[in-house]
Amino acid sequence: MATTGQFTVGRDVTAIVIAPNGSRLDLSGLTDFKATPEYKTAKVDRLNGPPLERFLPCGHRLSFSIDRMGPTNELLFTLIEAGWWAVGSADPGTSSGGTVFTYTQEADGSTTIAQYVGVALKLSQAGDNKVDSAVKQTIEGFASQKVL
Repeated sequence: MATTGQFTVGRDVTAIVIAPNGSRLDLSGLTDFKATPEYKTAKVDRLNGPPLERFLPCGHRLSFSIDRMGPTNELLFTLIEAGWWAVGSADPGTSSGGTVFTYTQEADGSTTIAQYVGVALKLSQAGDNKVDSAVKQTIEGFASQKVL
């Protein structure tokens, strides 16, 4: 395969979140997105040969850093919190029923769409309000699976 000398930069990625309660978030103030696959390790120490090790897929950790563009993020997580206190463990907002779509604009002009399914989300940083500084927010989540 020939290389073109081109590569993906962070500004080539956009994300849309469908929260477990069905609400849609277009992350327009997205400044950082991290997706980290997780694995469980299965290891066999054989008596009659070298050890064997396998890495078994075990979901993906997701993290979105956002410059606050309005109340949308807080409203979503306030609704999820209110649902939890009203209903308890049966509240759909706290389930792993969410979906995340990421769109990567490739160097050749094509777009790669990744879908993370079985997503549970939390607002892990609502933001620090400081003079003359953007308010940074962080949404974190766990996805059961990634599909391309």
